[in-house]
Amino acid sequence: MPHALITGASDGIGRALVDVYHAKEWDITATARRPAEAIMPELPCAYVPLDLTTGAESLLEKLPPKLDLAILNAGAGKVAAPADHSAEDVAQMIALNTTAPLLLAQALFPRLEGGTLAFIGSTAARGAHKDFSVYAATKAALSGAARSLALEWEGLVKVLMLHPGPTATTMHDKAGLGDIAARRFFTPPAKVAASLADAIDRGKNRRLGAAYTARHALEGLFK
Repeated sequence: MPHALITGASDGIGRALVDVYHAKEWDITATARRPAEAIMPELPCAYVPLDLTTGAESLLEKLPPKLDLAILNAGAGKVAAPADHSAEDVAQMIALNTTAPLLLAQALFPRLEGGTLAFIGSTAARGAHKDFSVYAATKAALSGAARSLALEWEGLVKVLMLHPGPTATTMHDKAGLGDIAARRFFTPPAKVAASLADAIDRGKNRRLGAAYTARHALEGLFK
């Protein structure tokens, strides 16, 4: 049975990806910062509570020697003008969104030979978005690194960069987006996860941009 690692799995896209691969009857190891007892409904797989910015040793100890897939999805953002980002805000976003997944990818390489490594980015990395400057920068840096890894590990590990667009998750509340009208048009996590899993299955990079978001928004309006 194939085995997948999914980070940032306590809610949102990460949790939806767990459900997708559980339905495919994969073995899954999931991780996120939240304690296991705080995740509802309970995850249907092995779970390692962990802040990846502090290192991944406890996670690596619980992984099998061979992984077929690693989806590095954990991330965080803050909605604010550049002048309103503190040095701590910037450092925390870089640590979680860029440094941690790159270091984890490096550590996972021996287990992933013949498998797939998928980085979850954001459409914010591919264009200008007001009040998302630092978040966009961290995801753009991750995207650049992923493209280089895809060349360096060619023939050994398939490296993908997947960019979901606006998704209806609690991340926006944590980031301080507020209850703006546009949020009613954000794509449900289950739909985004299904699209990402399809791209992974086909070994294709994918950007779920404006046309994708608009299509699902219209579907929601006419249900």
